[in-house]
Amino acid sequence: MKNILFVIPSMEPAGGIERVVSTIANNLSLAYNCTILTYDNKKSFYNINNDVTKKSLGCSFKINMNNRFIRVIQTAVRFFKVNIRLRDEIKNNTYDYIYVTHPLDHLQMLISGCNPNKIIISEHGANNNYNSVYKFIRKHTYKRCYAYCVPTTADYAFYKNMDFPVQYTPHYRPKLSYEKVNCGTKNVLCVGRLTPDKQHLKLINMWKKVLEQVQINWVLRIVGSGELNETLSAAIYENGLERSVELHAATSDIERYYLDSSIFVLTSRSEGFGMVLLEAISFGLPVISFDCPSGPRDIINAENGFLVPVDAEDEFVSLLVGLINDDELREKYIESSYRSSKSWNDEKITNIWMSILK
Repeated sequence: MKNILFVIPSMEPAGGIERVVSTIANNLSLAYNCTILTYDNKKSFYNINNDVTKKSLGCSFKINMNNRFIRVIQTAVRFFKVNIRLRDEIKNNTYDYIYVTHPLDHLQMLISGCNPNKIIISEHGANNNYNSVYKFIRKHTYKRCYAYCVPTTADYAFYKNMDFPVQYTPHYRPKLSYEKVNCGTKNVLCVGRLTPDKQHLKLINMWKKVLEQVQINWVLRIVGSGELNETLSAAIYENGLERSVELHAATSDIERYYLDSSIFVLTSRSEGFGMVLLEAISFGLPVISFDCPSGPRDIINAENGFLVPVDAEDEFVSLLVGLINDDELREKYIESSYRSSKSWNDEKITNIWMSILK
């Protein structure tokens, strides 16, 4: 049985990268020896099967996100400390493939002496997401890997044109207790980290316009944690929306929020895939999403929701108002959205991975 090492700085955050790593490792552990190696020794936010081995380099660092200079210094110190321990891990163990998720992690593996032909890079951000340093690393190192796996058709085409060893690997659907939602629930849901790319401030401003045109008692719930928590709380207060907008921290019990909603919205200006969209339609939620460069268009179609040009706020508001005010339309989309999710085939995705890990 082949051995696969998943290398990631931490599994503690409730982010998309961590969710994807746990889901892929859990699924592939049925056919491979899977190990997740983190830099720190913190508990994973997402469930990891007992079949997956957990290891740590014991390099816990708290990065200062408020001072860029200090952050750069801290990142450099961690890079070299991790490198020493990573060398020992690679030297003392035999892995057939090593899976990384970021340009710095790939560079780390190369400097640590890892054979490039063993490295699988799996990106979870759109091709325009990274800063100039990360883009430079990607441009000059990513061709030196066994496979470069991306989950969207747009990014696959982009990197294929750059002659990268790219593979299209859509994500598994997370293992949740899926069941169809109730049309009568008067909650609109948005799930995602509270960061600028998710544009929650824009969502709050649009919601204020929605409330001018809809029935009473509808509530917008934003579930997530992140750097903009206080900013969003202030915006809710300043706009007098305390009774109609709720902020909830990221939780592993996300099913209850999906089941207590009847519409899902996503206002991101950039997505690597949009795992929450896949979760939303699997509960039957109709989705309204900005059509950001990659991700949503691979999941959303005429059966399960609406794609809106990025930053077309009036159209977004109009569609949301239409779904809220028309119970029959909402019920129709709940039925078809739930039905459309059945076509997402985990077995097909496993077969894609097995063809890569041959």
